[in-house]
Amino acid sequence: VDTRVVPLVEESCHSLSLLSPYLLSSEIASNGLAGWAEQVLDVFCFIVENLSTENGDSEDFGDNMDLHVSVLQGIGALAKSAPLKTRIVDRILPYLIRARNSRDGTLVSNSASQAFQSLEFAEDEVAVQTAGNNANLVCDWFCMQRSFFIQAMARGEIRQHLSETWGEALAHSNDVGVTKLSRKVSDRSKVSSDSLSSELPRFGSDDPSEKEIESIVKQFESMFGASAASAMSQVTPLAPRASKTSDDGLLSQQVYPLESSQSETAWILNHARALNDDTDFNGLSGHVEELLDRCFPSPLLRERVIPTQVVKLDSPYDFRAILMPQRRYFSFRREGLLLSRLCDKESAALSDPSEAHWTLNFTNSSFAGEFAESLVQALYMCPTICGLSFVGNNAAGSGEGDSGLERTPSMQAKPGGGEGGGLLANLVGSLPPWIGNLTFERVLNDGDMKALVAVLETLGRLTGGRGLLSQSFVASRVHTFSATKPEEQAQGRFSFFAVRHSPELSSVAWKSFFHLIGEPRRSHLNEKRPLSTLRSLDLSGNGLGDDLSAIVLEIVHEKTSGCQIEEIDLSGNRIGAGAQVLSVLSTYAQTHRSSKLSGVKVRGGIWKAPLHTLRLSMNGLSKGTAWLEIVAMLKRDTLELKALDLSSNKLALKEDDYDSDIIVSSLLKSSSLQVLNLSGNEFHTRTIDDMLGQLANSSNDKGLALVHLSNNPPPLNDRQLQQLDELSQNSRSTMIQRMNAEKEASQQTMDQVGSVRFGHSIRPMAIDEGAESYREANEDQQVSIPEEASADNKITVLFSAPLVFKDGSETLRPFAKLDFEMERELLWQCLKEASRDIELSFDSATHDRLLATVSKRCSCLHYSGHGNEHYLPFEDGKGGPNWFEVEDIKKLIGAQHGSVPFRFVFVSAFFFWLG
Repeated sequence: VDTRVVPLVEESCHSLSLLSPYLLSSEIASNGLAGWAEQVLDVFCFIVENLSTENGDSEDFGDNMDLHVSVLQGIGALAKSAPLKTRIVDRILPYLIRARNSRDGTLVSNSASQAFQSLEFAEDEVAVQTAGNNANLVCDWFCMQRSFFIQAMARGEIRQHLSETWGEALAHSNDVGVTKLSRKVSDRSKVSSDSLSSELPRFGSDDPSEKEIESIVKQFESMFGASAASAMSQVTPLAPRASKTSDDGLLSQQVYPLESSQSETAWILNHARALNDDTDFNGLSGHVEELLDRCFPSPLLRERVIPTQVVKLDSPYDFRAILMPQRRYFSFRREGLLLSRLCDKESAALSDPSEAHWTLNFTNSSFAGEFAESLVQALYMCPTICGLSFVGNNAAGSGEGDSGLERTPSMQAKPGGGEGGGLLANLVGSLPPWIGNLTFERVLNDGDMKALVAVLETLGRLTGGRGLLSQSFVASRVHTFSATKPEEQAQGRFSFFAVRHSPELSSVAWKSFFHLIGEPRRSHLNEKRPLSTLRSLDLSGNGLGDDLSAIVLEIVHEKTSGCQIEEIDLSGNRIGAGAQVLSVLSTYAQTHRSSKLSGVKVRGGIWKAPLHTLRLSMNGLSKGTAWLEIVAMLKRDTLELKALDLSSNKLALKEDDYDSDIIVSSLLKSSSLQVLNLSGNEFHTRTIDDMLGQLANSSNDKGLALVHLSNNPPPLNDRQLQQLDELSQNSRSTMIQRMNAEKEASQQTMDQVGSVRFGHSIRPMAIDEGAESYREANEDQQVSIPEEASADNKITVLFSAPLVFKDGSETLRPFAKLDFEMERELLWQCLKEASRDIELSFDSATHDRLLATVSKRCSCLHYSGHGNEHYLPFEDGKGGPNWFEVEDIKKLIGAQHGSVPFRFVFVSAFFFWLG
C-alpha cells in the first residue's frame, strides 16, 4: 500500500469494520441490501492480498499494524455470516493463521483469534489443534462440516420428493396402520414427510435442526437471491475483485459443491427454489442429483441406501458422505484425526448413528507412501464408516459411450488405472470388518486387479470357515459404537462391490474376479467363495461384451454356485445382440422356473435365483431381440425381477408394432415387477398411447410403481404424462398394501420363531449362519444377564504412562509419549480377525490396579509402557513413576500362596528383560 495513502486506507478500513456488523442486520436484509456485505469483504480481501504480496509468509505485522487490526476486526464481524464464511476460508485463511501467530503484540493476534471464533473454529479446539497451522487441513475441517449441512438440505429435498410421490398412495391405503392424509393429487407437493415416518422408521427428522438449516438458507437468499441481485446490479464495486480465482483458492481441491464459493451459493439457492416450487416434477432436482453422484458414485448403491423409485423398509434413508479433497496423498494420519473427530461429533448429534449409511469417498486423487497403513488406522478409529469409494479422473473411453460396440483386442490389458491403484488393491486386505461396501472407478489396471484378486482369495481362505464373531464379543463393544452389526463383523465380508468404468481390464482379469463370486456347477458345495456374501454388484461401464456379461449372469443364476447377488448393474457393457446373455437367462427359466410359454412345471425343480434387480442400460441391445425376450420372461414372474432397466439402448417400436403387445402382456402378467425403465429409446407416440391405454384399462392389481419413458423422441405429451402419473399412483397404492401385508406377515413369523415358550420361561433360538437353519440354545438358559466369563478367556492390558522422572541430578525429565490409542485399536483388530469369544479389558498400570488384576486373575496379562533393564515403571498416581524391581513382582505373585494368577505375561517395553 502506498505510504502516502496509508492513513486514508486505515481510516476507510476502520469505518468499514465498524459498519460490518450492521450490514448483517435484518433491517439491511429486508431492504435487499445484504449484498453490500460481500462488497465490503471484497475490499478487505483486496487489501489483504496487497499486504500479503508485500510481506509474503512473514508473521511480522509491525508495519501497518492499525490497518491489519481494522481489516481483521471487519473480517471477524463478517465471518458470522454463513454465506461469507466460505469466501473467507477460500481467499484469506492463510493470512488469518499468520495473523493469529503474530509476534507483534496482542492486537493483531487477538483480532485474528476473534475472526477464528466467528468462523466457528474455536468451538472445536481438538480439530483446530490437529490441523495446526496447515491452512489446507483447517479448510478440510471447515468443508467436512459444511458438506454435512448441504447433505442435510439434500435429504430434506429427498423427503419432500418421496412425500409427493408416495403421499397419495399412503392416503388411499386401507391398512389401519397407515397414516391417513387428507390431500389430493394436485396438493401432493405440500404433503408433510411425517406421513412416511410411521411406515418407515428410518425416515424421520434430520440433524442438524431444520431451524438451523432454514437460517442458513435465508442468509444466502438475503445476500445472493433474486431481490438482492437486482438491488446490487447497478452498484459500482467498492474494490476490484480479488485476484485469486476459483482455481487457486483453498477450495479448488474440494469436491462439488464446495469447490468454489460460487458453486456453493448456486447449490443453496437452487435448494431454496426447489423447496418452494409447486410445479409437478417427476424426480429430484439437478443439483441434488449431482451431489448424490459425488456421495454415491454407484447408482446401484445409491438406490439401495436412499431408494427414490420404490419404498423399501430396510433402507437407511439417511447418509453421511465424507468427501475428501482431490490431492496426492502420501499419508492420512492428520486427515484421519480430523475424520475421527468429525465422526465422533456428528454421531453424538444422532440418536442412533448406526441408522445412517456412512461412506468415505476419494475423487481424482493419487496415493503413495504410508497412505494405506494410515487410512486403515483411521478407519479403526471411525467404526461408523461402512463404505469406501475411490474414483479416478473421467477420461475418454471409460465405457460410457459407444455402448453398442463389442469388446475389441485393443481394450485388453492396457497399463492404466489411477496412480496408486495397486496400493488400493492391497488395502482391501487390511480393512476393518465393518467396511462392507467398496467402489473402484477408473483406478484399477490389470496388475491392480490381479493384486486385488490375490488379496480377496487370501481373505477367503482366512475367514471362509470361521463364521461370525461371537455375540458376546460384539456386545462387549456396544458401548463404543453401535454401527457394527453382528452379521457384518467378519473381515472381508462385503455386501456391495463395484468395479466401474474400467474397460482396459482384460478378459483374463475379469474371469479371475468372477471366480471370487461363485463357481457354476461347483463340486464342493460347502466351500464358500471370497465374495459369496455379496448382495449387490456394479460392473457398469466396463465394456465386458456379451460373453463376459453372460459368465457373471450364469454364476448368479446357477443354483450350486453359492452366489447370493440380488442386484447387478451391467450398464454400458457393449452387450449388443446379447445372444449369450439371453441363452443364460433362458436356460435358467427352463431349468428352474415355469416355462414362459406353456406354464408347465420345469424339469430341474422350482428354484428362484436371488437376483431381483437387473440393469442393462446403454448396451446397444437394439442390435437384436434379446431385450424383448427378457421382457417376455417377466410374464408369470419367470425371472421374478423387481426392477429392470433397459434405458438408452436405442430400442425402436414403430406404429402398430406387435412387440408392444408382448411388453404389455408381460407387464400385466407380472406381479413382482415394480420399476421398468424404458427411457432414452425410440417408441412411436401411438405405440405409447396403446401401451398406456391397455395398462390403464386392466383390472389387474399391478405392483408396477414406476415406468420411465422420458427422453423419448418425440417427448411425451401432456395427456401421456397424465396417464402415466395416474397409472403409477394406482400401482403405488397396490404396492403399499402389499408392503404392509408383507410387514405384518414378517412380524408374525419373527414372533413365532424368535422364541419358543416352555411354561413361564422363554428359551431363545440361535441362528446357525453357515447352515442357514435354526437350532435351539441351551434349554436351561434364561433371558438374563450372562454369567461372568471364566479367567481362561480374559486378557487384561495395563498401560503405564507416567509423565516425568528424576535423573541422577534430581532434575525432572519427561517420558516420551507412547501411542497407547493405536495399540488399543490394533489389539481390537487382532481379536476381530481371531473371531474368538475373548474378554478384553484395559486399565492403568498402578500398584493398586496390578493387585486387583492379580486377585481377579486372567489368562493373559499385557503390560505396555517404558522399560529398563532392571525396572518396570508403573504409575504412582501423581504423574511420576513407581519403579517395580524383579523382586517386587516376584513377591507380589508369590503372595498368592503358590497359585499362578496368569498363564502368560507379555511385556511391551523398550527393555523387557527383567533379570
